[in-house]
Amino acid sequence: MSAPSQRPTHSLPIAILLARCPRCRRGAIFGRFGQTRESCEACGYSFQAEPGYFTAAWAISFFIGFPVVLVMTMALSMLYVPDWPLPLVVLPAILMFSIFVPLVALGSRVILLYIDQSRQRDTLR
Repeated sequence: MSAPSQRPTHSLPIAILLARCPRCRRGAIFGRFGQTRESCEACGYSFQAEPGYFTAAWAISFFIGFPVVLVMTMALSMLYVPDWPLPLVVLPAILMFSIFVPLVALGSRVILLYIDQSRQRDTLR
């Protein structure tokens, strides 16, 4: 294991996009098929804090997904189907967004881990 005090290999935005450990930014958060690893293989940081830990990621998913669906609905309504009533335009927007739901779910877990790590760092100071 490498020491967590070593300089991270990725910048913060790149580490979030690549789903790297929030402490060392080296180890992968996810294993095969999007399964969250128990801990970082580089520094040992635990990704599984307690049962139900990732329930908060649902809220993050909502805050990511709702604006995206809203923008998609507005774009469809203004550009492609301006004569359709709004409730009818929402359905294709939701269907298009549903393709990205697994990515949003994994991304929200990564964001939650980074938020939690930054809060832990602040309480240690």
